[in-house]
Amino acid sequence: MKKETNLIKSTVQNYFLIGMVALLFSLMFQGYNDFIWSLVLPLIALLGTYMLYLCYVSVGERRFVMAMFCWALVFRVSSVMLLYYVLMSYNGMPFLSLKDDYEYQDAAVAIMQRWRSSGFGFYDDLTFSSDTYSGFPNFSAALMMLFGTSPLVPRLGNAVLSSFTCLIAYAIIKGYAEREKARFACTVLVALPLTITFSAMQFKDTLLLFFISIGLYASIAIIKGTRVWLAVFLLVFSYLGCSFGRPAVIVPMAVALITMVVRAFFAKRRQGNTIVKVLSLVAIVYLLLYGYRLLSEMGFVDIDAYFDSRYQGLTEKDIQDSEAGVRNMSIAQYLGAPLYFAAGLFLPPPLLVSLEGSVNYALWAVLAHYAFLPFLVIGMWYGFLRRKDYPAPFFLLLVYVFLRVGQANSLMTSFSPRQSLATLFIMYLLLPLYKPGKVVWKQVIVILTLLTMFAYNIVRLKSHGML
Repeated sequence: MKKETNLIKSTVQNYFLIGMVALLFSLMFQGYNDFIWSLVLPLIALLGTYMLYLCYVSVGERRFVMAMFCWALVFRVSSVMLLYYVLMSYNGMPFLSLKDDYEYQDAAVAIMQRWRSSGFGFYDDLTFSSDTYSGFPNFSAALMMLFGTSPLVPRLGNAVLSSFTCLIAYAIIKGYAEREKARFACTVLVALPLTITFSAMQFKDTLLLFFISIGLYASIAIIKGTRVWLAVFLLVFSYLGCSFGRPAVIVPMAVALITMVVRAFFAKRRQGNTIVKVLSLVAIVYLLLYGYRLLSEMGFVDIDAYFDSRYQGLTEKDIQDSEAGVRNMSIAQYLGAPLYFAAGLFLPPPLLVSLEGSVNYALWAVLAHYAFLPFLVIGMWYGFLRRKDYPAPFFLLLVYVFLRVGQANSLMTSFSPRQSLATLFIMYLLLPLYKPGKVVWKQVIVILTLLTMFAYNIVRLKSHGML
């Protein structure tokens, strides 16, 4: 209890430091009124996390799980309604722009209408109906069949999925963390602005994170050799779900799992169920191939085209082809992906002012994340040090690293908190491994955080002609 108390106090102290620097910066370019809520709301979230932990740390397991789900749902539904009216106030419509979220709404309505007239299926003539980005529009269309075509419907669906994701995360953490630490990490995720914000949006990322969480849980079950065959089916379900949103995330999860199984197979003291783990990988491949064949029969567009285009972009694109404003930096032209992988712990940084024609909705979420960052980094470090004793956290660390490798080759992903959601989420799964160490390391991380935040905002503003 005392360790969690000290951690939340240190987190609040970090937040005050980062928040005051952010406030001073924003006053130079934007003004106090547009920024104040991004300072107040994360502090409420941090204090709310601690209050939830104190209230439920000692209750029975079933009561704790039910309480966390209910609180997660309350926070997320409230966020859906709040952001809906904020967008109406700023944009005159409940969408960030006439691009992604608006297009998902339009596509979902069209899919739902086609299902009513022609039956369920994947239709090539409908946008987002049959390609690798069709998961969220089809999910939204299914909800609209039941509850109507309001933009609130898929967003409330995201709120429910995000609440379940918190429980899946808790199930993962319980496998390697003490009871109190696991519950503290769960309450952090329940009240975390990062997960609350993006569950309120009409984007695919919350649905994708739900499938990724199932995949992480199933992979760890295979690594530990517990209920392996059930885990195989859950993992195939996860991979197929990711195929409808962002198939690229399957690669780091699969490579990390294969690495852990191979590592166990060649270990000096092999466990008796290692062969079962190897056979489970074979079963996963077979079931995936069967699943993709079945999807192809139903009209789903071949997934090979998705990976072919990514491979071509990886081998042929130059950093100057990216739409990111940071492409104009000379250092980016020479260092490219290695630079962004090395800086991965501090990406994405918050944009402290709103650019013209945009709503800076993610600011409060990323500021709160930066307050936790020193403890997340230290937790990840201990996960690496204790890799022999705790294979599950080491697997999560491998997934994080492999995800960062992919993101380092995509500037838009590296600097987008929404598209980096899975990577950041995994960091919080390693939070329970945090141990109080030398204060100097936390101070160094905070300083690097501030420098990264400051440098990114200067470059971002300069690339948009605001400096």
